[in-house]
Amino acid sequence: VVTVSNRLTLAAAIAAAAPGSTIRVGPGRYGRLELQNRRYPGRPLTIQGVGGARPVFDGADLTNAQGLVLSGLTFAGSGHPLVQMNGVRDVVLADNVLTGGTGD
Repeated sequence: VVTVSNRLTLAAAIAAAAPGSTIRVGPGRYGRLELQNRRYPGRPLTIQGVGGARPVFDGADLTNAQGLVLSGLTFAGSGHPLVQMNGVRDVVLADNVLTGGTGD
């Protein structure tokens, strides 16, 4: 389990994550969550919001992802789909807030 508090440490934690890892994300703004081509079959990577306020992302790209659990996060934005999901398998979105986006 690793806890992150900014965009750079989150990117590093995702890059280093092994199957079954948990990344806890503290409050703040993190830009777009890029998880395309990340695969964790059988033992998902969990990205979980922790702390008082939810972490806020400008959206997420989960294209070709497998084995992810995203919970306790806020996805807010406009002008693009908030959560892009093409070719995904075994992805769970739970207890998240989505606001804005194009709805595509």
